[in-house]
Amino acid sequence: MKEMLGGASQPTIKIMGRDIVCVRGGKEGEYRAIDIKALKARHLKKGGTEGLDLYNVPTYSPEAAQGYITRAFGKNLSNVIGACLITMQSWLEGAETEEELETKRAELEKHGYNMYVQCRPEVPYGREVKPNLRNC
Repeated sequence: MKEMLGGASQPTIKIMGRDIVCVRGGKEGEYRAIDIKALKARHLKKGGTEGLDLYNVPTYSPEAAQGYITRAFGKNLSNVIGACLITMQSWLEGAETEEELETKRAELEKHGYNMYVQCRPEVPYGREVKPNLRNC
């Protein structure tokens, strides 16, 4: 759990070694990442959050995440996904026991974000930019 505005705790999900603060969605097992920037901006603008705003937490939708990835990698998206799958499979090869496989998964989780940072393009909102695949 992470401390949020006002001292409340929120669940987190660890993705590529980073804690993502989230809220539970309407369906069982569904979580949405909280848009921390929007939440803080709303809090500062109003001088605090109260009433129904406490329940209307700004979140990222799956469509927004898909849109970001599509804009970021454009026509190269299928190649990037393929490269990621090959990398993950090769990283996990050689594990002979479930314990070894879990250790390798933990290592990949730890290094995954840094690998992503080397390849991610800077994307102005709404624009497609070619990624620098030479660093991948």
